[in-house]
This record gives sequence, C-alpha cells and structure tokens, in this order.
Amino acid sequence: MPNGYTYQIYDGEQQFEDFMKICLESFIGNSNRKTELEEDVEYYESQLQEIRFELEKFNLMSWEDKAALWEASFQEQIAKFNKMKKDSYERKLRYRHMIETTKKWKEDTDDLFIQELKKFMIKQLEASIENDCELDEGVFAPKRVPLAEFVHDKYYAFELELSRYTKELDIAKKQLDKYNSIYQKVMS
Repeated sequence: MPNGYTYQIYDGEQQFEDFMKICLESFIGNSNRKTELEEDVEYYESQLQEIRFELEKFNLMSWEDKAALWEASFQEQIAKFNKMKKDSYERKLRYRHMIETTKKWKEDTDDLFIQELKKFMIKQLEASIENDCELDEGVFAPKRVPLAEFVHDKYYAFELELSRYTKELDIAKKQLDKYNSIYQKVMS
C-alpha cells in the first residue's frame, strides 16, 4: 500500500518535482490539511452509501446469480493476480528511478536542510519498495472456495467495510472539527 508521499508514483503519475513538494510540505508542515479533511469526510460518506447499495443488491440476488458471481469473481482474481505481478515489477522500477533521481538532485550541496530532505525522501521510497513491490505469491495467488463460503465471506466483507468506513468517517469528522476549532482560535 503506498503512503501519502508515494501514492502518485504507485499509480505511475508523479514526477520528481511533485514528489519533492509533497515531502517538503510534510517536512515543514502541511498547508492543505482542511481541504484534505473535508475530502476525507466526503469520501467516507460516499463509500458508506456505495457499500449499502451493493449489500442491498447482493441481498436481492438469487442463488444462481450468486453462483455466477462466484465464478466471475474467481476468474477476476486470476486476472488481477497476473496484473499485480506485472504492476509490482513496474512500480519497483519507478521507485528505484526516483531514488536515483533524488540522490542526484543537488548532490553537491552542503545545505543541511536539503541533505535531510533528501534522506527523508529516500527513506519514503525505500519503505514503499518494501511495502508495495514485494509480492508474496502464497498469500496473493487465487484460491477457489466453496460457494457457501463465498457467500458468507461476501456478507462478512460488507459488515467489515460498513464498520470500517463508519469509524473512519467518525474520525475524519472529529479531526475536521478539531482543525476548525483550532483555526477559529488562531484567527480570532
């Protein structure tokens, strides 16, 4: 899972300057926090609505439709696994390229701030390589389960997602309220 500094590299959409700016903002303090918190609240609300809709659809499915979904799900797992292996390799190449670019950036400077920023950037990339690029095939390889287990697991997954996003929404709302409260104190 990419971190907040490397998610755009993960998706293949980030250039060095953008990566450096994200790290710099974090290094000296984030100026976009309120917008991020508001977006988090909207995202979690949207996710909860989507999960509830999907659960209702699943509840209304016939057993035959669930069996068709079970088979399609297994075929999708195989395709995803193959794509995951390819993507993991390509992602590792991007991270390594970004490490080399970071090392070369202002490599002759004596500026301690730049040196520490570079160390921070490289640390983020190295952590992301370890977390995002090492694929354990024993864990991720598709496994066919019995249909009844698939149905049970689907209901359990809905329950977990509803619980997770409800908690995340609550946390995001509290963080936004806290941010707004602090902002009001500073501005008054």
